[in-house]
Amino acid sequence: MKRVDFKAVLEEMKNTEVVRPNSATAGTLSGHAAGEPFEKSVYAHLKESYPGNIFKQYEYLNDLYSKHPKVISLADRYALLDSPTVLFLLSRGR
Repeated sequence: MKRVDFKAVLEEMKNTEVVRPNSATAGTLSGHAAGEPFEKSVYAHLKESYPGNIFKQYEYLNDLYSKHPKVISLADRYALLDSPTVLFLLSRGR
């Protein structure tokens, strides 16, 4: 898996614009509605720049588990994730 140079991504994305979802009504944006268009833009850029290396959490897990269909126990699935950071992020429900 190729490393993502996020400093380079930041430079590439500086001064880019995102289409405002309610521009026709000129309503206000806040919270989730304000951030989602930006998130989608960044995600699309990363997917295009680093194909096969950028996943949303559910995409990554679906890909990983579909490649290992016989791994079904929780302990065995955790063993597939050789990263303390990933294991921490997946343990948010405890």
